[in-house]
Amino acid sequence: MIFRPVFFIAFLLLASVALPMISRAQAPKKAAVFKENKAPTLNLIRRSDESYQLWEEFMLMQKANNGDVNAQHELGIRYLIGRGFGVDTVKSAYWIQKAADQDYVIAHYNIGVFLNNGWGVPWNPFKAFEHFQFAAQQEMPEAEYVYGSILTDNLVVPQNLDEGIRWIKKSADAGYVPARDALVDFEKRGVVAHADSAETPPKHLSKKDSSLASSVPLWKAVLLDFSDETVSEEDELAFLKEMLRSGSPELKNALGLAKLSADNLVADSTLLRMIEDAADVGSPEALAVLGRFYEKGIIAQKNLMLAATEYLRAIRLEFPRAPALLWNMLQEKKFLQQVHALALQGNASAEFVSAGLVSVGFDPQLPPQEAFRLLLKASSQNHVQSLIEIGICYYSGRWVEANKEKAAELWMRAALLGSREAQVRLAATSVIGETRIENYGILIAELDSASHKGSLLAHVALAHCYETGVGVGRNKSEAVRLYRESAYRGSQIAYYALKKMYDELRPNSEKYRVKED
Repeated sequence: MIFRPVFFIAFLLLASVALPMISRAQAPKKAAVFKENKAPTLNLIRRSDESYQLWEEFMLMQKANNGDVNAQHELGIRYLIGRGFGVDTVKSAYWIQKAADQDYVIAHYNIGVFLNNGWGVPWNPFKAFEHFQFAAQQEMPEAEYVYGSILTDNLVVPQNLDEGIRWIKKSADAGYVPARDALVDFEKRGVVAHADSAETPPKHLSKKDSSLASSVPLWKAVLLDFSDETVSEEDELAFLKEMLRSGSPELKNALGLAKLSADNLVADSTLLRMIEDAADVGSPEALAVLGRFYEKGIIAQKNLMLAATEYLRAIRLEFPRAPALLWNMLQEKKFLQQVHALALQGNASAEFVSAGLVSVGFDPQLPPQEAFRLLLKASSQNHVQSLIEIGICYYSGRWVEANKEKAAELWMRAALLGSREAQVRLAATSVIGETRIENYGILIAELDSASHKGSLLAHVALAHCYETGVGVGRNKSEAVRLYRESAYRGSQIAYYALKKMYDELRPNSEKYRVKED
């Protein structure tokens, strides 16, 4: 299985792209920024005194209509937050665009946010890029950060890590905190921003992570990387504590630990159960951690068969580090011999692992036909993971002729045996499939619940729903957000869906012609 790295901008884990939201109408160097797709923080926006009377609002409108750029921007902000005027994002975008047309720097930045999030205007990241570029060239720190972030991706314009880091560093040097954090994330991934300009390229990744260099926004990808060395339980728990302290909210949620603080993390059955719950619904990150626990004997008793099972499930759900974790464990040659021996004895778990090793190319001894036969044998014993895997084979046509009805039947069996991952697969394939469903409400609710519990598959399925309008109102910016978040977690399906959305709007210009993967 080949894992294509995912890339992209500072936005991803945010609103439509982790782009800042609306800034106040003042000098660019001082401009403040909203974060994520949350309700605007009113005290960050320049606003009239509460005692202003209606006539002043009338005068504001009159000035805006007469071409006063400050009044136009102010009016746009008031329509956005509902101050003196009813909330109306269309009118808000209209007036902020009018101010941008007069090259008001902050208006350029803010209308870029609107375009990038589809607020009051159709979603268009290419037009947004033009506005961010203009504001960045006028030395607005927030815009420098966003512009640099876009350059580190390969969606809007061709990726240029060196230039992207240079702009992010300019923003950081101006005191913009998110840009400083971004540089720290770059360093964690082995990319160092050097002193000054684009003449000095960044130090690139170590050999171990060199596959990521071509397209991942390394500093925004979910950081969950284990040491390849044999480590103690204390080391592994220290790693998890660091994730809780500095990891993204998305990563904490994916691990099932969003409500747990680092200070309260202890090696006990409660911690194990929380991670197991996230793994069961289909969180690849939680599966990888769970596999690590079984491999090293942390909290749970050491069990290499269970470790291999969880790593294979993480691979199935596209976790980029899972293949390396499994491969390193397989260097203990006696384990592979034990797997083969137990599979010959009819052990269902060993049959699943043996077939899984063939599917990922780690065991050339068995032909695919034999691997499929092992899955059939294990499924006859109601081995849940084998039922799910055979369902995937039938759904995709791998090792067997495609049969989506048969796949659904197998996943239903697994769901009746208690598998929440199987339930998510049934819901996801229902909303993505060609057959119309009378009532999507239950399916959407199930996917939304699973997504919030860490299910990557549910996240991708919801993105599809928002892209196509299946079961929900069509919302391209929300689809982009969900696809991006999924792509950062390693989903190739989400990446290609995201790229397709960009390609459908891509201008016919050399400037926007990105490199094909």
